[in-house]
Amino acid sequence: MRDVGTINKEMSKRGMSIRQIAAITGQDRKTIRADLRGPRVTLGKLKRKRRSKLDPFKELLADRLRARVWRPSLLLRDLKAQGYRGGITILADYLRQQQPAAQPDTFQWMLAVLQGAISHVDIACQLPDVTERERLLTYLREGRRSVRNRALAVLARSRGIPMAHVCAFLHIGQKTLIRYCQLYRNGGSQLLMARSVRGPKKCDQQLVRDAVFSVLHTPPSEHGLNRTDWRMADIQAVLRKVGEPLGQDVIREIIRSAGYKWRKAARVVLTSSDPHYKEKVERIKKILSELGTDEAFFSIDEFGPFAIIRRKAGARGWRPGSDLPFPNGRSRTAGRS
Repeated sequence: MRDVGTINKEMSKRGMSIRQIAAITGQDRKTIRADLRGPRVTLGKLKRKRRSKLDPFKELLADRLRARVWRPSLLLRDLKAQGYRGGITILADYLRQQQPAAQPDTFQWMLAVLQGAISHVDIACQLPDVTERERLLTYLREGRRSVRNRALAVLARSRGIPMAHVCAFLHIGQKTLIRYCQLYRNGGSQLLMARSVRGPKKCDQQLVRDAVFSVLHTPPSEHGLNRTDWRMADIQAVLRKVGEPLGQDVIREIIRSAGYKWRKAARVVLTSSDPHYKEKVERIKKILSELGTDEAFFSIDEFGPFAIIRRKAGARGWRPGSDLPFPNGRSRTAGRS
């Protein structure tokens, strides 16, 4: 069975127009026009390979790489002496492309040094410029895992092994490897193997403790909070504003170590954003203090319609002799209505 494209072409050869073919086959004229044109062959733009600034120096780089020199800074210095005008970024990208081919050899060398398969004489010939070489080998042979990693990292970088290979072999990060090399460069093996001493905890620093209690000893209203008691989140937010960002665990530890505990308030204290709140409270207190024995005070809140219903005789109420604040039963009953 012939396909639709072939039928459209035969009709066109017989002199039929695209409109007539569309009327017979029921196809769209754009589809018929595409069939008559045939498959279009598009030629993409040919990319011209740009010359790299490293091209004239790749033979020199190959010799240096065969000599196990992989450090970009050393290679850049040698290339600059030969007239190289590029930067270290192009050089580092080129070295990154060349590293996978040398990875098995570098791994084999580091494994042999770690296992003691290479004699000290051979290591001395391979690393003649490494100071404290024997002490590093002693750490490598007798130290614990972290000590062995530091010693091998320094030896491998002195050998010229790429940083990526050393990190992959020792399973450490690049920043850790850089820190190892800087410690050895600044203070030798003694500083390299010294245990890091951390400073005092934040909860033990006197300035931090003073900042926390300076906030706790002030009411929340002074910091723009419409509250009468402190919450942990409020303390943390206020300390962050004054330049002391602390975690809630640190704040909790400072409070606990000082002998304080979080307790639920024994009474409920009401607050309001009304600027005349205190004046109204004082007025209510004055009215209550001047009430007579046959008087009662009603406070109606703004929660909708309110009605006071007079109860019939015999309604339940507080009788005289009770220890409640309203000894008069009639007034208390009216107040509860």
